[in-house]
Amino acid sequence: MQYSYDSAIRFMNNGNIEDIEKAAKLFETIIDYRDSRELLDKCKEKINEVENKNIQELIKTDVIANLGKALEKLEIIKPYKDSIQLIESVKTKIRLFTNENAYQKAVKLLNTNVTSEVLSSIRIFETIKDAVIHRNAISRTRTITKQLARNL
Repeated sequence: MQYSYDSAIRFMNNGNIEDIEKAAKLFETIIDYRDSRELLDKCKEKINEVENKNIQELIKTDVIANLGKALEKLEIIKPYKDSIQLIESVKTKIRLFTNENAYQKAVKLLNTNVTSEVLSSIRIFETIKDAVIHRNAISRTRTITKQLARNL
């Protein structure tokens, strides 16, 4: 047990996350030996801190793929600190980015003034969940649809 304990201490003191995870696994195998339980708790706390920092960095990028990764990681560590609020915040950001991207695509189609593409834009606008964007988009498509109908 002493060898495992000493190895775990060395891993823990290396400071990088992979070694701290190794230390935590070793402490779990010798949980009743000396202060292994307390050191395991310290390892888990450090792992959670590093993970939370990584999640914050992903969220700051404002890239939808990174937001998805952040959400996945947050779902895993739900009970950690403010993760419940962060999950809601990230879901909102993802929804807004998704709606904005859909809106931009629909506007491009709408501005072509080609009937089939205007109809495609209407279908896209109808999928947008944000109420303000949805109302504005539907209003705009109706105006352009009326213009197209007059030109036929």
